[in-house]
Amino acid sequence: MEKIGFFTTDPSEPSQALEEQVFVKKLMGAPAGLEIAPAGSNPGVGAGLRRASASVRLDIPMLWRALIERPRSKKSGPVVAIWPPRGTAPVETQAKLGAGGVHPPSSSVGEQTFDIEFPPGTAPNELVTFAVQALQAIGGLGTTGEWQWTVRGKGLVPQ
Repeated sequence: MEKIGFFTTDPSEPSQALEEQVFVKKLMGAPAGLEIAPAGSNPGVGAGLRRASASVRLDIPMLWRALIERPRSKKSGPVVAIWPPRGTAPVETQAKLGAGGVHPPSSSVGEQTFDIEFPPGTAPNELVTFAVQALQAIGGLGTTGEWQWTVRGKGLVPQ
């Protein structure tokens, strides 16, 4: 399965990538998570070239985005980390979510992210759907109305 893709309303492809590439049990080399961000414009050149250019987008740190991470311990559940644009404090995220009608189950503010922990066993489809709803509530949808999902390795999440 690819590490990058695009979707508008059907979260099945990113949910499958989350389950097969992020939530797998590996001893070493597990990815940091599945990032969801507004898709960039489609140059219309071809799917392969579009994926290659999407993996190295320079504008990602300037966008609202979500990173769905593996559970941080055996007793915890998966985490949806909302990354605000560079120069925006993560504490602003909660007010934006509330104003947009999205109320996360359990949250905390980190140095760079607003983290929302879900119960253990939460389905990947629910996590992807929540991430998209949160970004829409914040106003993070790009001009195309399309989303890009990317499996990010540890240490490779653009900051």
